[in-house]
Amino acid sequence: MKENEIIIKVFKILLDNPLIFRTGLCRWILDAYLLKLINDNEYNIINNFINNQISIMGSDEQGFCWTKGFLMYRINWINEQIKILENEKN
Repeated sequence: MKENEIIIKVFKILLDNPLIFRTGLCRWILDAYLLKLINDNEYNIINNFINNQISIMGSDEQGFCWTKGFLMYRINWINEQIKILENEKN
C-alpha cells in the first residue's frame, strides 16, 4: 500500500472514531494507535504527514493548529486532505 493510501485509510479510521477525540489531531492519532486501531507503520506515516503539514500551516505555542478541543475544524481539514490525496492518486 502506498503512503497516500495509508494516510487516507488512517484519516477514515479517525473519522469513524470521533468519540476518541480529546484535544487535538496529534492526540487523536496517538489514541487510535494506543487502541490498536492503527499499527506502527500507519502511525509513523500519519505522524510524519501531520508534522510536515503543521510546519506548513503553523501552530500556536502549545502546538495546536486549531482551537484546542474543537473537533469540527479537524474533521473539515481531514476531509480536505482526503480529497487532495485521492486526486493525487488519479
